[in-house]
Amino acid sequence: MASNDFSHLPPELQLLAGFRNAFHHMESRVNTSLRESYGDTIIFERLEDELNELLRLARSNFDVFPPGEGIGLETNVLMGQVRQARQHAVDASHHGHPIVIEIEKT
Repeated sequence: MASNDFSHLPPELQLLAGFRNAFHHMESRVNTSLRESYGDTIIFERLEDELNELLRLARSNFDVFPPGEGIGLETNVLMGQVRQARQHAVDASHHGHPIVIEIEKT
């Protein structure tokens, strides 16, 4: 069974499992991007858009979450990390030194 196959769950839990899976996938992508995409504002902007969409969907389906489950808060924490990384990348591009690329003829 695939990790995102929730058909074995009762219908009322399938959406909740889908949200949890999407959140954990997004959390992994954010953490990877924070480590490996330093300075790439486009990646951070796309992640921010995707986090906004996940948060919008979670808020519009808030009734599937058990009381106290903090997907909204956790998504906002990820959003803060992405925004901070994007702003740092923008600041560095405006105030830093460009990376010199050397082209070698083969």
